[in-house]
Amino acid sequence: MQSFISKVVEDVLQKNIPLTRLTIVLPSHRAGLFVKEAFKSQVEKTTFLPKIITIEAFITEVSELQLANNMQLLFEFYQLYKINYKKEPDTFDQFYEWATIALNDFNEIDRHLISPITIFQNLSDLNRIEDWSPKTPLTSNYLTFFDYLSTYYTQLNQLLLEKKIGYQGMLYREAVQNIQNFINNHSQHHVVFAGFNALNKAEEVIFQELIEHNMATVYWDISQEMLESKFGIGHFLKKYKETWNYYKTNPFLWIDENRLLSNHIQSIGVPKNISQLKYAGEVLQQLPDYQNVALILADEKLLTVALNSLPEEVKQVNITMGLPLNLVPAKQFFESLFLIINPKKQAYKSNAVYYYQDVINFFRQSYLLKLTQQDLQSIDF
Repeated sequence: MQSFISKVVEDVLQKNIPLTRLTIVLPSHRAGLFVKEAFKSQVEKTTFLPKIITIEAFITEVSELQLANNMQLLFEFYQLYKINYKKEPDTFDQFYEWATIALNDFNEIDRHLISPITIFQNLSDLNRIEDWSPKTPLTSNYLTFFDYLSTYYTQLNQLLLEKKIGYQGMLYREAVQNIQNFINNHSQHHVVFAGFNALNKAEEVIFQELIEHNMATVYWDISQEMLESKFGIGHFLKKYKETWNYYKTNPFLWIDENRLLSNHIQSIGVPKNISQLKYAGEVLQQLPDYQNVALILADEKLLTVALNSLPEEVKQVNITMGLPLNLVPAKQFFESLFLIINPKKQAYKSNAVYYYQDVINFFRQSYLLKLTQQDLQSIDF
């Protein structure tokens, strides 16, 4: 059975669009690897690949802003907060606790194109209605905080716009406002959106604007059974199919009639995580190749264990799971190293004092043993 990505690449190539004027937009970086492989297998002559980017990168391009990192946003926000808050402001540590939540709210407001003035006013009114307790300095400060939110939002957006940067939601809102300019400047270009499902409001507007100007093609991965499912599997795609003006006169790509016919699901009960990973390794060992195989873990903490549990015959397999930096084994090595570099000092002595267990843990780190060719194993602790 031909994969969805393979079908997308085949259809794109049949349209004879010059690859130098083609941009393929995907939900993730990982999908881009498979799109590149599909092009390599289907293009018969030497050529340049089209631009293959994520939706976040595409939004950044359309918005003409740069994505600011979280710490930069917090510092800019804190400066505005100290200027606007008339009473004694929070310290940066106190500010950090609620500012990250506020920035996340700003992000969602902009991604879904919600009116900031309306939502902040409603939020402030709702908190005043719910507050039936006698007025105290604490409750007054709490209500004042909601009154200031709209000011924080407006001034932060103005400041970031002047610096040509923004948080992700802000980039989405700016991309919507700038979409006509993008269309005018890229009239000879074509954009392919593939593999999307639940879009936020900004993405909906951008997708519709581009396809209605014949500058884009959207490929959906769904079957008729999914669209008609009572469990809501195809809720969003069904809504787009029925409500977007473009689909009143144009086909919906694609409703795959054979998508579920060849599926076979086998459920196997195995106790404990380690047993599951060991069994997964046995299953992989029996497969002839791993080109179209994905190992999906329910817990990202199991990734390191999963890698160590794979049989030697399994040289390379796609594991669809990210890994936070604090779960990387090298983290323990550097934590031990920092304890050695920065030892504790006794109050009555200038000499550094090392806790013996910290020293032992450092010399037993696997990374250190590899660097020293296992020589440290001969040390008797």
